[in-house]
Amino acid sequence: MRTTAIVFLLLVLSLQNNLTAQNIKADSIFWDDGRTSILSQLGPIWILVKQGSDKKDVRIVEIKKEKGILVYEQEKTLHDIAIHNIEKIQPGKHPLSSMLFYPDNTPYIKREYFRLDALVNYSDFKYISGIAIRSTQPQVQKPEIKTEIFGCDTLIEESGQVRVVKIIEVDSKFIIYKTSGSGPNYVKCTNNAGITRYVKCITVNFMKPK
Repeated sequence: MRTTAIVFLLLVLSLQNNLTAQNIKADSIFWDDGRTSILSQLGPIWILVKQGSDKKDVRIVEIKKEKGILVYEQEKTLHDIAIHNIEKIQPGKHPLSSMLFYPDNTPYIKREYFRLDALVNYSDFKYISGIAIRSTQPQVQKPEIKTEIFGCDTLIEESGQVRVVKIIEVDSKFIIYKTSGSGPNYVKCTNNAGITRYVKCITVNFMKPK
C-alpha cells in the first residue's frame, strides 16, 4: 500500500513538471544571450510603432504569430496591433533591452545599453534564472555588425536616448564631442543642459525646455 502511494505521488509530480515545461515553452521569449522570459511576467511595457501613436504602460496578452497580431491590454480593454507595424517593444522610457521580432513573428529580446548612470532610472524585462530552453523556431542568420565603443562620457538627449561619446570640451554655452575616433567633432548648445562631472567621465543631460 505504501509503495503504491509513493508511485502515485511520483506520477503526479511528473505530470505537473511536464505541464509546467509545456507552459514555459508555449509562453517563452528568448534573449539573444540564451536567457528566457515568460510573456505573462514582462509587466507594463511600451510599444513603439512605425505608424500611429506609441502605446505606453500596456500589458501584452498574446502574440498570434500565425496571424501576425499582438494583443495588448490598456485600461482594462483589449486591443490588437499588426506585428509588422511594431518598431520595438521596451520595458520603459530608458530601456536596457528591447523586444524585436524575427520575420516569422517570433519575438526575441535584445540587449541595448550596458552603461548605467545615476541620473536615469533604467528598466529591463524579467527573465527566468537558471532555466535554459532552446527555441524550436528556425534562427535567422543576421550579418555581424561591429560597433565601435568610443569614449566614456554620456549624453542624454531630450527624447531620453542615451549616447556614449567622448567629450572634448564643455562649458556653460557649448559642448564639443566625438562619437568615434575617426569621426567629426559635433557642437551642441548647453543652455538647457545639466552637466555632472565625475572622476573619469562627464554626463550631460539635455532637458526639454519648459
